[in-house]
Amino acid sequence: MRINLVNRMAASSFKVESGIQLIARLTKKLTNIKFYPHLFPSGLKPGEVIELIHNEDMPICLITDIICTALLPTNLGGAESGVLIFNCSGNFNFSKLVTSMRQKIKSYTKTLDEMEVDDLIAKQFNNLFVVDIHDATQFYTTIYNLENVLLEHTNITMVMFDNIAAFYWSEQGFKIMKIDTYLKKVLSKIQNVTKEHKVIVLYSKPHYFNSSKDAMESLEACYELPSLDGVNYRISVSYDRDSIYLANVKSYNMQQEKRFCINEEQVTWI
Repeated sequence: MRINLVNRMAASSFKVESGIQLIARLTKKLTNIKFYPHLFPSGLKPGEVIELIHNEDMPICLITDIICTALLPTNLGGAESGVLIFNCSGNFNFSKLVTSMRQKIKSYTKTLDEMEVDDLIAKQFNNLFVVDIHDATQFYTTIYNLENVLLEHTNITMVMFDNIAAFYWSEQGFKIMKIDTYLKKVLSKIQNVTKEHKVIVLYSKPHYFNSSKDAMESLEACYELPSLDGVNYRISVSYDRDSIYLANVKSYNMQQEKRFCINEEQVTWI
């Protein structure tokens, strides 16, 4: 009888998971994050990947605004989520983030004085983690150690890379790796680490980093939704006219255009 039981157990298919997988599975994650409705009207699901393509003249305040909204409490229009930033381009500006958060808080409530606003900002910054990356070696070393960070800080919901192509040229030898091949390689390393933790991955890249395939894709008719190659949202930001910027948002089942302008370094959606 015992032998038969052992045989049945051996023949049955059941999943064996590591301790890291178990901890990640038991960590509660929201099934739908109502976050930044201007770009994600249906919300975001844990594990989704967002690509943000921009021209050099795209204001850094758009990325700052996304970070700010992710950090703010839900009653102030935010997601109250932990955010980990890989600052590869050196564009992250802490003082601008403080200014943006202060203005957003004041736009939602008039009952808090300056000291209370500062206390609220300081509290939300407990959920902000910034890693300054200066070279490719540090970049990959930090990615390999990312799992330890996610295990220690289970409140992290979004991992942001600005920009993911920062060290492309420094990694090229005698044989130049194709741009899309390089991007897939880097994304694969990131997703191998983050997939068990169900965090949202958002990365930016300059518009000139597009491959010829991406360039052709951008010329396709707006009625045809492109293949996103594992990316859930592709957002292309460009200068439109009269100090107005255009954000073209594509997903597997949706495409929309949104416009915004910058007033006193604050994003105003039109």
